[in-house]
Amino acid sequence: MTTAYTDRTKLRTGAYADERPLETRRAIYEYRRPRLDLVGEVVHRLRDIPAGVVADVGCGSGAYTKALRERRSDLTVLAVDFSPGMVGHAGGPGFVADAMALPLAEDSCSAVLALHMLYHVPDPAAAVAEFGRVLRPDGSCLIIGNGADDKIEFIRLWRQALRDVLGGDPEGDIFGSSILRFGDMDALAREVFPSVERVEYFGGTIVPDPAPVIAFIDSTRHLNDHPEFDAVRDRAAEIVTETVAREGAFTFTNHLGVIRGLPC
Repeated sequence: MTTAYTDRTKLRTGAYADERPLETRRAIYEYRRPRLDLVGEVVHRLRDIPAGVVADVGCGSGAYTKALRERRSDLTVLAVDFSPGMVGHAGGPGFVADAMALPLAEDSCSAVLALHMLYHVPDPAAAVAEFGRVLRPDGSCLIIGNGADDKIEFIRLWRQALRDVLGGDPEGDIFGSSILRFGDMDALAREVFPSVERVEYFGGTIVPDPAPVIAFIDSTRHLNDHPEFDAVRDRAAEIVTETVAREGAFTFTNHLGVIRGLPC
């Protein structure tokens, strides 16, 4: 079933038409405790890959692409995304492509990155199979996804705002509650790669100002495809403002995992 998280047309023309919504969501993690340099973690975990081609599939605004280009001159890092806006922002070399049908030769990549993107793929198993196909026998595939409890406070907030605006108990996907999670990604990786390593990161984001939280919510407009988005967003903003005034901050859970798949 296609959702707001997997509708490629809406994602390409809305949530990822340009870098601004994604960068707004990334900005809130400056308040994460303990601090986590996830870009640095990814670069570190690829420290032993051989020189060659790296495909950053679902590159988004290019944070990982650019960091690898800066720190590993022996790599040709390709910015790959289904959105021309994202590929353009990440910069060349790169191309627009579907993760389920990569225009890359078998055994051609030293590494494939799939970082916070598999939940946007209609058939994530097909995408992971593609990663395995294009990966060299001595290469690595890195996948990042969120745990089931990641940002659960936002799900509760959105559910409460929906209830206040529309009445009744809301059903269905609530603020991305039904997206593919880290544990499912791990299972998919184990279907393709003989060896899989995983590490999980736990933390909390403590935001003492309502503005970044409200901006985060607003940046999800195209991911929370609801006809009453504005009214529900406004109610959620009121709840966040009340929470910060009462408790001194809006706090939410961070739980993500990094999977490294090895062909041999």
